Amino acid sequence: MPSRTDLFGQLWKEYAKSDRRYLTRDSFTVCMETVTAVAWGPLSFLISWLVITDHALRHPLQIAVSLGQMYGDVLYYAIFFFDEAVYGAVYCRPESFYFWAYFVLLNGFWIVIPAVLIYKSTVESVQAFRFVQEARKRGSVKSM
Repeated sequence: MPSRTDLFGQLWKEYAKSDRRYLTRDSFTVCMETVTAVAWGPLSFLISWLVITDHALRHPLQIAVSLGQMYGDVLYYAIFFFDEAVYGAVYCRPESFYFWAYFVLLNGFWIVIPAVLIYKSTVESVQAFRFVQEARKRGSVKSM
């Protein structure tokens, strides 16, 4: 990425001011971003289609992807702070803007949004299971 001059390369380098691991082939960052690009990205497009078509499979997939994204982000924060506390490694530039705006705020979206989606899908799933359970009690639906 350091040699890229296109828009994506410049954005990547700008973000790296908050976390230089993005320019150093850090093993955790490479693995985490690979999982995001290979698994969560394509599944997110599938979920988008399932949302548009109002398909019920949306909810379990949305919970899985959101939980995976939150897990990756929590590990990302944890390793950042662990390396600083234990090894004294500082990955962010000294200006507080890069830490608070880029590192905390931009990554915070990847915790808040998945948490909201998990909550909404969980509520929908509970309502669906409750409806089926009540229908079984009334004898309207048979068990498989």
